[in-house]
Amino acid sequence: MTDLNTYTEQFFAALPVFGENLVGNAARKQIINRVQGATPGKHTQPWPQSSGPSFKKIFFPNWSDAGYTSVLNNSIGFDNNWWSDFAVVLLCQAMDNVTSSLTKQMKTDDINRQMNSNNQSMAPKMNGYYQQMLVNVADSPAKQPYTGIGSQKIQAATLYEGFLTSPAWISAKVSQYDRQQWPNQVWELFHHWNKLALLGKSNDQINSLINMLKSKGLPVPDLVSAGKWVNYTPWNTGGNISYKDIPEATPGILERICTVYMGSPYPSCMNEENSYEFTANSQPGSRWRGGGSSCFAAGATVVMGDGTLKAIETVTAGEEVMTPEGAKTVQAVVSLFHNREILYQINNNSFMFTSTHPFLAADTSKYAPKFAAIDPAFLSAAVPSLSADGIATLSANGPALAGYSNGKMTSVSVDSVTEHPVTTDNQTIYDLIVAFDDEGLSEYIVGDEQHQYLVSSEVPQFGKAPEATEVLIKMVTQAWPVVQNALKDVSADRWLQVLYQGLTAAQSSLMADAVREVQANAGNTQALTADAYKAHIKTMSNDLVASLGQQGNGGGAPVYDGQKGAFFAALLNLFGYEIRDTITAGWRDFTQVDDRLATQLALTVHNIELFADEALPLGQDCWLDIIFDPKGDNFSSPINLTSLGYNNPLAKVFYIDQWRPLLGAGNGQSQSWPVEALLNKADGTQLFTSGEFPLLGTIANGYRTESMPLKTANGHITGFVTFDVRPFASAMMLNEQTASQQWNSDKQQVFSSQLADAAAQWLVQRFDSMVGPYLEPRKL
Repeated sequence: MTDLNTYTEQFFAALPVFGENLVGNAARKQIINRVQGATPGKHTQPWPQSSGPSFKKIFFPNWSDAGYTSVLNNSIGFDNNWWSDFAVVLLCQAMDNVTSSLTKQMKTDDINRQMNSNNQSMAPKMNGYYQQMLVNVADSPAKQPYTGIGSQKIQAATLYEGFLTSPAWISAKVSQYDRQQWPNQVWELFHHWNKLALLGKSNDQINSLINMLKSKGLPVPDLVSAGKWVNYTPWNTGGNISYKDIPEATPGILERICTVYMGSPYPSCMNEENSYEFTANSQPGSRWRGGGSSCFAAGATVVMGDGTLKAIETVTAGEEVMTPEGAKTVQAVVSLFHNREILYQINNNSFMFTSTHPFLAADTSKYAPKFAAIDPAFLSAAVPSLSADGIATLSANGPALAGYSNGKMTSVSVDSVTEHPVTTDNQTIYDLIVAFDDEGLSEYIVGDEQHQYLVSSEVPQFGKAPEATEVLIKMVTQAWPVVQNALKDVSADRWLQVLYQGLTAAQSSLMADAVREVQANAGNTQALTADAYKAHIKTMSNDLVASLGQQGNGGGAPVYDGQKGAFFAALLNLFGYEIRDTITAGWRDFTQVDDRLATQLALTVHNIELFADEALPLGQDCWLDIIFDPKGDNFSSPINLTSLGYNNPLAKVFYIDQWRPLLGAGNGQSQSWPVEALLNKADGTQLFTSGEFPLLGTIANGYRTESMPLKTANGHITGFVTFDVRPFASAMMLNEQTASQQWNSDKQQVFSSQLADAAAQWLVQRFDSMVGPYLEPRKL
């Protein structure tokens, strides 16, 4: 029978293999397994069904308990609600990083802060958890001797301490250290301290022992010195838990789901459908998805045309407000509901605003950003054209703002930004749309009684993208009656969500089908002159703004039509960049080729958009490397960016030979290929931002558009790369390249006008089918 001394000697010698730590791997796997298993909620099925599969089944279809849940629960101590919240934010972090459309609505910085908070909450408990795993994992070398020690831990601790303090052991270790033959010094000492803790020694007792051993000449590295070893986790080789720990969720996150509404001639198909559902109102991830409008809370004061101040909520259409160009007429007063989103203050001024409202920066030099906002990524998604002039982060480290004092424009430094969480629903917020300048910019001056700032309205600058503006306006004006009728019975609390569901379903097919319609029925329309076309677009923009006003029951000034305004904002958010890119590369052949029959994949890199950052080498030549691996040969192609700016149009097509779709692994979901984007200086130095994106291996409808976020190492979004893919036939390539060479501004203008009509009619004809699955029965 083995005695206590032998068991303690075996326990003393027990050491997991460095670099192949089965115990550490099992410990990390169990944490991830616990998070996955706590995934809450169910998918809401199309009407009339009330609920569908659980989100755990959707995102983790093969989940089963890893076997050490009780060890983890007893060591970490958090309840199921904590793990459930962790599962939600972890999945939302994954959606933020791997989706193309939804990512623009995800609260990236908030998600990353919460993930860091969760990891920090676990950190003090991690080594206690690892200690228990050391003596519970079946393959751990410490399990058997620890079991043999049993209830004799006090005696074993005394023996163990004696082994450590024996002159012979210390001398042997010093000799190994001097001869550089103690390769796993930190690893071994770390486990000695943790095994003493398992035998009942307190941290203070272990720290005293460490100091005594050091006094006897034992070399103890700083990482495992007294007081520091407790927070050192060399066994957790993956670091903080992050979305990279759940790659199995990606197919469910990106899955394209099609539903045929009863009586509809068209299926309603939505890319990333599970992700939109998981983050919808009343679903688990709703708090991590935003998309609010750019507005001010009631009480903000506007500088009127005569220099007086007036509360923004009392300004009416037709009044004049002050701008840098003098007094201009207010064309519309936007009023929207703000539901439990954070509002912000700067420099302790009393007025409050949303995270996406664009302020004008004071510096107007060539490479200075024109705008500043709390959340540049959200603003860019909401109003795409603003990013062309640069959007900086509105913060104490950001640019000075354009202020207004004593009738003159001034420069105001931002010293502080304060958050104010909103705890009630349906708080009204306001914005003004003021008469446009020639580029489509709408500006006014707002603040409090003492401090005012120049801001922009939340409307696109039509002068930056006139063709895209024409398409969007025609889609709004022609399709709005159909959309309004389809949603007339939807409750107010669901109206915006259902609108987005219908338009997101339309997004997967609309633009490709519209281009095919144009290419099949090309006419002989003549282009307008540049000045005439700009005037035409300005008139269209003014007419749209005027149409957003509804006459109130008591007459007087028009009342803002919030639903029509929301429809325009949704189209801008979901289709703005895609329309711009489609028009710029309007020479491309959109003949639909089944991806199973295609011999090539056409990858078009459209644009790289960057937010303002002092580390950007603006004006310098750079390279964008796109790395794509559709065949296992790691296709890579650098694109020259001459004179890097905030907005870098490319329209570069790569034809990748011998492409084949990548089928799923038996669960009905497509697998994906990794696509990477690396931004480098001309000398090859990699910049601070890069992108990584999973592209689904099957491409429905012969086309898929994507938007890849560019992020810093800590996950902060610094821009986007927009691209799309088309299954292609090599015989089409020569004609497409010839069309590219013959493309000019007149052809682009004519194409955009025809595309506007085709896209609007597509939406008129099919919106009912797209939104049908999300409506209650008999309300289509």
